[in-house]
Amino acid sequence: MGDIDRVLSDFAASDWLKTSLAWALRRDPVDAAADAEYLAELLSERCDAVLRPDQERSGKS
Repeated sequence: MGDIDRVLSDFAASDWLKTSLAWALRRDPVDAAADAEYLAELLSERCDAVLRPDQERSGKS
């Protein structure tokens, strides 16, 4: 779990990331990974909508 330990001890990593990671480690790893992938998709879509609001309104992808 080298990468995980690095993130959890990294002062530059956000508290949100470290807390989310710590909670995910207590869960079933398959469920946690699936939820994390879904969360990443949702946040990516939100980011796209914020950065390109004109495309969202016009229905372009």
